[in-house]
Amino acid sequence: FIYFFADVKNIVTAKVSYSNGNAFSIGNNPNYAPIFGGGYDLYHHGYGVWYSNNYENTTSYPKIDGIPSEVGYNRINSVKFNVNDYEVFQVIRK
Repeated sequence: FIYFFADVKNIVTAKVSYSNGNAFSIGNNPNYAPIFGGGYDLYHHGYGVWYSNNYENTTSYPKIDGIPSEVGYNRINSVKFNVNDYEVFQVIRK
């Protein structure tokens, strides 16, 4: 899942988007750390900078209003934004 707080001091503003089961919902790239979405919909590029590449038309997660988005397929057309903190969890079924 991906979550977003419009106001970090108000938990009621939390928005959550769950993966649709796409095999590429989350991944790792040595150059970009965590990647969300098969088309690098959201990815980290170091120093708190994130890019939204094709998040407007993501196939891995329902879109969350508030996360910057742009239709594009490379960093030149991507929306760049800063993130204060992020967490990646692995859920294992037993």
